[in-house]
Amino acid sequence: QFWYPDGTIIVVAQSIGFRIYKGLLAEASEMFHDMFNNASPSPPPSQAERSVTPSDGCPVVRVSDTAAEIRSLLNVLLHGRQYMHGRDLDFEDLANCIRLTHKYRMQDIYEALMGELKKIFPEDFATWEEHASRWLDYPHTDAIVAVGLAHLTDTPSILPISLYLCCQLEGAALIGGRARVDGAVDNLSMDDLI
Repeated sequence: QFWYPDGTIIVVAQSIGFRIYKGLLAEASEMFHDMFNNASPSPPPSQAERSVTPSDGCPVVRVSDTAAEIRSLLNVLLHGRQYMHGRDLDFEDLANCIRLTHKYRMQDIYEALMGELKKIFPEDFATWEEHASRWLDYPHTDAIVAVGLAHLTDTPSILPISLYLCCQLEGAALIGGRARVDGAVDNLSMDDLI
């Protein structure tokens, strides 16, 4: 997914290449714009990298993000806002996109995604109770992820509901955290556990 033969740049995350359009990322993020403009030529790829991401002379940029995070972000960027509103954006995709739009300062997309997160974890319990049935669609361990996002984005308004839901978890789930598709695990901090 996200390998366009006429793409102008290859973004590599966890040895997975995404051949996309440089302008798409550069327009959405000044950080990507600067990264692309200030990038020095990539060293020649190893034989293993060539088999995974054949570049055909296309510039290659390596990022420290996970492939799942990049895939989630590209879904939103390439399919536009209708992806967030008209299609199902699962919680892991939402969290991945919030992390990257925060990191790469994609403010307008970030604000829209945070609006979606605040619908799931509203500021007050009365609003949450009105929509509590939506939690039937989410595993409660997503609340662990929400706590981490609250700290990352300095959004304390989502902490009361997310911590309340964490308190509903069994001890093993609370300590074990929430495993992502890419293998990373979101855990509560010691301060959050106390």
